[in-house]
Amino acid sequence: MPAFHKYFLLVIFLAALPRAASAEPEAISVLADQSLSVAITEIGRSYARHSGRIVNISYLPPQSQQKQITEGAAGDILITPLLQWIEELKMQGVMDVYSMTPVAKNRLAFVGPVESALAVDWEKGFPTSELIDALHKEPGLVIGDPTLLPEGAYAKEALHALNVTADLDPYMLYAKNMDQMLDIITKQGGYGFFFNSAVWNRTDVRVISLVPESLHRPIQYYAVVLAGE
Repeated sequence: MPAFHKYFLLVIFLAALPRAASAEPEAISVLADQSLSVAITEIGRSYARHSGRIVNISYLPPQSQQKQITEGAAGDILITPLLQWIEELKMQGVMDVYSMTPVAKNRLAFVGPVESALAVDWEKGFPTSELIDALHKEPGLVIGDPTLLPEGAYAKEALHALNVTADLDPYMLYAKNMDQMLDIITKQGGYGFFFNSAVWNRTDVRVISLVPESLHRPIQYYAVVLAGE
């Protein structure tokens, strides 16, 4: 992951917390999107070493995080690409409305098995026929369930923009979490769309190509301070 992502996230850890409470807490609870787990885990460890404070990080699915916040579970910082959710938190009065800060961007990656020879030339369009042949004309194009995984919503946007949804729909499989998506690729020879930060350093899959950003909304992460004691 590019280093500037980490530096921007580190700034939000250091700068946002003093506004959340008058006295610094001994522990900080962070609810973060799983797709940034590598960077945020590294930042959390570094911040804990330098500050002497405990950093607790949760990478639960968004639905579980939403339930935690609604039920009043402890949380100091939320980092998410779900802008609509942030707007809902504003309406519910459970976040510091002045703390919302863009902290990182991401890219959508088209991913396949390590041994795959499939290539994509986006100027010529998506290789629909070649992908179907690579799947042996069986379902194996894994998409994150758009209601559960934000990368699934971006993937659907991109496929719609490419005008290939109807052709590929019979071959799509919808997964509830990233582990299921990875299993379909590593164990069944499937293909799929992931946030690049989730797969860029993996050795068990191949990032075939990054999807042009013009095919979907910008993937932007925001950090907010959650309201509480």
